[in-house]
Amino acid sequence: MNELPDKTVIVALIATILLIFGLIFSTRPPQENLQPSIQWREASPDILKSMEI
Repeated sequence: MNELPDKTVIVALIATILLIFGLIFSTRPPQENLQPSIQWREASPDILKSMEI
C-alpha cells in the first residue's frame, strides 16, 4: 500500500480546513444586514395631547 509522508497529510488537512472556512465566510451576509435598522414613527397628535399634564 502506498503511504503518504506526514508532511503531505498535514498540508492537505490545513488546506481543507482553510477551504471550508473560506466557503463559510464568503457565503455569510455582511454584519450590517444582520441588525435591523431603527425605524421611527411619527407621534400622532392624540398621543401628544394625552401626555400633557
